[in-house]
Amino acid sequence: MKKLSLATKILRNWIAYKTNLMTPVPIGYVILGITFQCNAKCSMCNIHKFHKSKAVKDELLVDQLFDKFKESSILRRISMVDITGGEPFLKEGCKTLISELFSLPNIELVSINTNGFLSDRIEDAVTDIIGKLPKGKKFVLSVSIDGVGQLHDEIRGINGAFRSVEKTILKLKTIRERFPRFAIRSNAVIQKKNINHLEEIKKFWVANGISGTFSVIQQPFYTHSRSSIYNDMRRFDKTEIDIIKEIGPKSTGMNYYLTHNFVRPLHCFAGYTSVFIDPFGTVYPCNFLCENPEYIMGSLRHYSIDEVWTSTQAQHIRGKVKRCPFTNCWNGCEVDQTMIQFYPLNRIVKILTLGYHDFYKLKGLKGFD
Repeated sequence: MKKLSLATKILRNWIAYKTNLMTPVPIGYVILGITFQCNAKCSMCNIHKFHKSKAVKDELLVDQLFDKFKESSILRRISMVDITGGEPFLKEGCKTLISELFSLPNIELVSINTNGFLSDRIEDAVTDIIGKLPKGKKFVLSVSIDGVGQLHDEIRGINGAFRSVEKTILKLKTIRERFPRFAIRSNAVIQKKNINHLEEIKKFWVANGISGTFSVIQQPFYTHSRSSIYNDMRRFDKTEIDIIKEIGPKSTGMNYYLTHNFVRPLHCFAGYTSVFIDPFGTVYPCNFLCENPEYIMGSLRHYSIDEVWTSTQAQHIRGKVKRCPFTNCWNGCEVDQTMIQFYPLNRIVKILTLGYHDFYKLKGLKGFD
C-alpha cells in the first residue's frame, strides 16, 4: 500500500511539474533549520558572521514550530524530518522538539546534524530522546568531520574542535551500545584544505563504527559564501577531481557532475518533493535557496504550512525553480529529493529494455550512477 501511495504521489508531482494544474505533494523529507546560531567559524560558511548580530528572539520557538508542523495535513504525508542549523543543539528546546516530532504517528525517522562541540549537552539530549523513542522509530545523529586532528580545527576555525568531536563520539557510541535504534553518522565536506586527507577521514569512521559520507563543497545562499573563492568547486583541478571520484561522494550522479562543468544533470524538484523551513519561519523550496529573497514561498509567522504550500506565491516560486539559474547545485539534500521523482522512470526503462538501457543512459548521462 505504501509503495502504491508513493507511486501515486510521484505521478501527481510529475503532472504538477509539467502542467501546473495541481498542487504537488512533498514526498522526500522536510528540512527544518531550527537556528542560525553557530559556535564554529568554518572556512566554507559565514553563518557565524552574518547572524552574529541577529537577535535569537527573531527565531521561532520550538513549540511554535511544532504546532505548525502538527496542524499540517500536507506534512502528515512525510515520514522523515532532518534538523539542521547553525548548530541545532544551541537552540533552546531542541531535544523537546525532536521528542514531539516522534510523537506524530507518521514520523518514522528524525535526523539531526551537529558539529559535535557541545559534548555534554548532546549526550544529555540524545539520552533523553532515546528514552522516549516510540517503538519502531529511529533517531540518527550526524557529526560533521572535515579532517582528523589539527586539520579539522583549522577548517572549523576552533582550537580543540576535533578533541570535542572525539569526546562526543565516545559518548554516543556508549549510548548506541544500549539502543540499537540510535545511529551515528558523519559527513565530510570535500574542499581544498582536505582534498589530500580524505582517506584519513574514512579510516576514522571505520575505526569508530560510523557510517560516513562525503559531499562536495557548494555555494548555498544561507551560508553567505557565494562570493567566496574558497567555495567555488571549479577550483578543483583534474587530479583533485579524480580523487573526489575515487573516494565516492554520496550523491547519485556526482561523478558525471564533476566532469561536466559542475552543471546539474537532471531537472530539480525542489518545492515539489521537498520543503525547507528556516529558523524565522520562512519557507523555501530547498535549503540551497534559503536566504535568497527571490525564492520565498511564504512565512509561517502569518500562515500555516498548508496555506503556504498551496498558495499562489508557492506556485510562482515552483515556476522559478523549473528555470532555476543556479545549475551548479547538485549535492546531498537537493539530489535526494529529486532522485525520488526519477527512480520510477529509470525502473520502467530498465524493465522495457530487459536491463539493456536505463533512463540515465538514454538521457546521455553515461557514468551517472
